[in-house]
Amino acid sequence: MSDDGFQDLQHSLVSIRDTWTAASPIYQYYFPRTWTAVLARFLGLSPRPNFRLYSAELAAISQRTQAAMSAAGQAFKEIEASGPLPASARQFATLVYNQVRIESEALLAFTAHIQALMAQDPLALHFVQLMQQRQREAEANRAQLILAGPPRFD
Repeated sequence: MSDDGFQDLQHSLVSIRDTWTAASPIYQYYFPRTWTAVLARFLGLSPRPNFRLYSAELAAISQRTQAAMSAAGQAFKEIEASGPLPASARQFATLVYNQVRIESEALLAFTAHIQALMAQDPLALHFVQLMQQRQREAEANRAQLILAGPPRFD
């Protein structure tokens, strides 16, 4: 069994959470927290977002997200290839990998949504729906991860 694989998998999860934290101000710029802010933008009472404003940051977020997702996939393969594992360890590894994958897909859908809005592409709605779906899946998986607790190797 490889402790490195578990550490790499957990590092990927931390990396994706850090990426969400870094993306938070950008996310809030494009998705205001209150309906009054959304309505004010819609009615032209406040400026509409400049979709080119964060293009460099969005590209960096996309790259970091893909790197974290790739590292998580490699770590998960390493764990699976390391030999027999207790059921709790296998479940933990699967849940952590799923969390990284789902949150990565949500982040990538977010960046794709903004890029589609910038290009006035009608797929923008698809990407925001995908992002919201992945966010719900991440919440459900996070709850399972908390219930599962840390792996036991006895």
